[in-house]
Amino acid sequence: MSTLWVYGCSFAAGHGVLGAEADDQMLNQTGRIAFPDHSFGKFCADELGMDSCLRALSGSSNFYILDQLINDIGDIQSDDTVVIMWTYPDRTMFTDEQENEYHMLAANSGFSERSRFYYETLYSDRRSKVETTSLICAANNLCLAKNARIVNTTFWQTQVKGLAWFYNRKLLNDIDISFPECMMYRTKDTELNFYCHDGYHPSLAVHKDYGVRLAQYIRDKYEQD
Repeated sequence: MSTLWVYGCSFAAGHGVLGAEADDQMLNQTGRIAFPDHSFGKFCADELGMDSCLRALSGSSNFYILDQLINDIGDIQSDDTVVIMWTYPDRTMFTDEQENEYHMLAANSGFSERSRFYYETLYSDRRSKVETTSLICAANNLCLAKNARIVNTTFWQTQVKGLAWFYNRKLLNDIDISFPECMMYRTKDTELNFYCHDGYHPSLAVHKDYGVRLAQYIRDKYEQD
């Protein structure tokens, strides 16, 4: 059976869908928050009759997403579909000589000494834009080389507050990369319960609604196949 591979941050991982207690328990047990059976990827895969593989990680960056895809590309088959929910473009990741990962999140710059140093000393909008656009290009080329389908999506928060310009849409369009595809946003069905318990991440109802909508988008996009 073909597989639906899903990459992204907390919005793809299912952060918050089962409540604060479930989040805390998952974090304490595994060091990460991800609910594969309750995220939009599982609902989408079920609609398409596919297996699902959730590779999303809360707090991850677009750099980390590509890093994960590079690690997985040898296992991705030509009849698989890759869904990448690209996250906030001003995030990134660094590793040290021991391969420890350090995730740079602007929202946490006040709590992480490394993040604060990065955003106050090294960060620039220009670098972020080049990195973000390059990562999308690289991911699409990897999937193209494997003849695997790819959907480049995101959630509406990455497109507001001045962040959308970090994605060089003109360049992506010129090389036939569609972005954003089938974006996660409020719909009539999710207007009243869009957020989960924390008032920020999408609720379980939103994941279900979006998973079905995404499945239909994938059918429509690749129906010629």
